Amino acid sequence: MATRNHLDMAERHMVTNVPTALPDETVKDVLNRLIAPKPTYDTTAYIYIVDEQGVLLGAVSLKDAINKPHGRKMKSLMNERLVYVRPFTDQEVVATKAIRNRLKAVPVVDVNKRLLGVVPSRKIFDILHWEHTEDMLRMAGLNAKGSEMRGAIKSGVLKMSMLRLPALIVGLFGGVFATSVVEHFQASLESQIVLAFFIPIILYLSAAVGTQSGTILVRTLATENVKLGKYMLREMIIGFIIALVIGSAMFGVSFLWHGVFEVSVTIGISLFASITTATLLGIFVPYSLFKLKKDPAISGGPLINVIQDIITLTIYFSVAGVILL
Repeated sequence: MATRNHLDMAERHMVTNVPTALPDETVKDVLNRLIAPKPTYDTTAYIYIVDEQGVLLGAVSLKDAINKPHGRKMKSLMNERLVYVRPFTDQEVVATKAIRNRLKAVPVVDVNKRLLGVVPSRKIFDILHWEHTEDMLRMAGLNAKGSEMRGAIKSGVLKMSMLRLPALIVGLFGGVFATSVVEHFQASLESQIVLAFFIPIILYLSAAVGTQSGTILVRTLATENVKLGKYMLREMIIGFIIALVIGSAMFGVSFLWHGVFEVSVTIGISLFASITTATLLGIFVPYSLFKLKKDPAISGGPLINVIQDIITLTIYFSVAGVILL
């Protein structure tokens, strides 16, 4: 989640004309207001219980209020364990709280817990859509922020080119560096040219595993509280299993295809090591960005992919150098 401006805060999305009630009012009193001619409420998902100073005390869903005896007082029905946000709470936090607590609307209060308004369900859906769009575009490497990012899809040709080029230029230089890594290990390639045949698949599989790990973590960070130690252990076990299966499979494919045991061992071990490393990188980078209050979605951009390619090539040819030379 990146650093935001005021346009991405809860206050931008809240509505202020919401049904409220005093604790000692009856259900009948409140429902009479709700069904009055030409109701003007912006949302009626909940009835918010406030004191004389407007301090939020609790909430009652409209459905619960309708189904209770009309003589009951609102304070006897209200849920006092409220989830609420401040005006400057990030919009993604608002949406996350709504999802975790299955809320149709999220109240917004000031420092004294006075009710200022609520973020209704339609705004929560809008926020989720905007955040998802931003994450996908950042993972594609677009260089923009906030409203500029959300409007990127409809940008003109020149504007879209300028948004996409920076990450790709970084990737270009990274690719040149990756090529120099291959050149550095020229002796390994010359001794066993078959190693070159497996470079594309090793790069692809390592990048795919890293992208999987990173994407899953980005979405988890957006909706859950993550304990890094426990999460990393789980992902490392998953990465180990994937690396073992794919490494073993590629060892078998290489040996059946070319019949050179040493080359097959090189490919199997390299894949195992690079996939394990990709899993670690896929977890570490987005989590580090999250802790630095940057958007972890940018970890899926071209820069990280180039870094992963360089690491994978270095592992591949280093293993080849040990086993074949």
